[in-house]
Amino acid sequence: MFVRRIKNNNMATIKFVLYKSNKRKDGSYPVCLRVSKKGKLKYIDLKLSSLEGQWNEDTCRFKNDKRVNPNYELYNGLLSHYNSSGPKRPWQ
Repeated sequence: MFVRRIKNNNMATIKFVLYKSNKRKDGSYPVCLRVSKKGKLKYIDLKLSSLEGQWNEDTCRFKNDKRVNPNYELYNGLLSHYNSSGPKRPWQ
């Protein structure tokens, strides 16, 4: 499971999740960034969607199978970019 901790005044944990509470008309679910800090959760929509069969819960990424999702490399690259960018600080 890929969980990244961001050091700030207080520690926050982020994770990519398939937000199953919000099913779309086409049967897909939005891919969100879940941020938890001090016991509070916030979901940020990443404007990506996935069917349950296209999402790997263990790795929090799209499944690496072109038959299931032909654009998995692009989508996983976007998720890796979001995971590595971290918070923007004025001194960086």
